[in-house]
Amino acid sequence: MLLSRYCIPMDQYHRAVLAAEEKFFGDCDTGNVPVVLVFTKCDALLLQGIAVLTPEENMLPQEKRVAKGQHNANMLLKENPAWERVQRMRYPPKMCVELKGMWTYILDWLKLI
Repeated sequence: MLLSRYCIPMDQYHRAVLAAEEKFFGDCDTGNVPVVLVFTKCDALLLQGIAVLTPEENMLPQEKRVAKGQHNANMLLKENPAWERVQRMRYPPKMCVELKGMWTYILDWLKLI
């Protein structure tokens, strides 16, 4: 199956939609070729999710803090202004994909060295 992908890094999730993204999703008709929006660097959202924990949540054991931080990160991704705005454009993507856990592959690779 032929498809096109458009990647948006999430290490700066709060950034505005760029002019290139507006032009692509507003003006470029890909015809029968579906476009998949790929959110990359989603692991960076975990730090943002942990940063907004309440003082009480920061007193929780590490596993629970990380779980709450991941929940917050998932909410940041779902409420992403770039995704919401791109969805309202003339040629929105057919779906989106989130890339998470990429660092685990690096760790596995480092074990081989």
